[in-house]
This record gives sequence, C-alpha cells and structure tokens, in this order.
Amino acid sequence: MFAFAALWTPAKINDEWIHSVTLLTCDSSPNRVAAGIHDRMPVVLADADAHRAWLNPDLGVEVLDLCGPLATGRLSGRPANPAVNKAGGVDGPELLQP
Repeated sequence: MFAFAALWTPAKINDEWIHSVTLLTCDSSPNRVAAGIHDRMPVVLADADAHRAWLNPDLGVEVLDLCGPLATGRLSGRPANPAVNKAGGVDGPELLQP
C-alpha cells in the first residue's frame, strides 16, 4: 500500500470557501515502468514512515527527500482499455481487458 503526496489548502474566493488539492509529481526517468508511460509520475509515499513524515507539520526542507520517484520494483504496468479515457463510457470488469 502507498499514498500520493499532495497539498491541500482552503481559500476564500468571492466570500465562498473552496478547497484545493495539488498532487505532487516528479521526474519519472529513474523509474523505467513510469518513464515508459510519461515523463512525470506522482510522488508516492511508499511506506508508513514516509506517510508519517509527510503529515508532520514540523517537517522542513527535508520534505524534499520524500519527493522522488518510486522504486521501479514497486510498480508494474499493463495496457489499458481505451474506454478508460472516455467519460460516461463502459464501467465494470470489461475495463480490465486491453
């Protein structure tokens, strides 16, 4: 199990509170699986220690040490069904078929 590194912040715009989330990404080139798909990948917090560190409000610039690519051995990939990218399309186990 792992989690993605993200930033959350509330902001008041035109007297209305909105909540914004930013998913952090990193260079995927050190991860051969992700690099074969895109030049960036989400920052993955790969274990419980990384999860706790990310959520620690006292963490300073050392947070950057958590923002690298996931180890290649922790990631796998396979072709996706083209219907995955279509809103309102097929939903169900047939999406697992390329």
